[in-house]
Amino acid sequence: MKFKFTFETGKQNHSKYKIKKEFVPRNNFLYYCKLCLISMVEYTDKHTLVSEQINYRSDKDRLELEKAINNNQMSAEQWLNENGYKDAAYNLYYKRLFISLLVDFSNYFNASIDMASEGNINVAWALLRKPLQESLAYFEWLYVNKNELIIWCVN
Repeated sequence: MKFKFTFETGKQNHSKYKIKKEFVPRNNFLYYCKLCLISMVEYTDKHTLVSEQINYRSDKDRLELEKAINNNQMSAEQWLNENGYKDAAYNLYYKRLFISLLVDFSNYFNASIDMASEGNINVAWALLRKPLQESLAYFEWLYVNKNELIIWCVN
């Protein structure tokens, strides 16, 4: 990691970067945002929040799904959609899509902060365009009508 940050003192090593002293507090806040985004992604990975609990109607369904997956006949999502477990499949798609968008947003946001810290303001702004336009639009679409977005992505 490029930054050396200590929460106890709130001081950051700026000797390598071209940040004017008057902008240090703003940079510390952006770096804090960067750490928050990274910690959210790490938390979801560590706690396997992307998995979905399926309430099978019968053991027969569970065995059929396992058989289909083990024999490479179809994906779990395809089986769920074709056998009346569409809600479970959509919940799985929703979780995966949300985490993918969060990772994408974090990568571009974090790269932008790194470029701004190095004094590459034009590159930093260019990198911010994608998460602020595309990722936020998809987050809003997920919030307003997640099924519509999932259908659009699947098809």
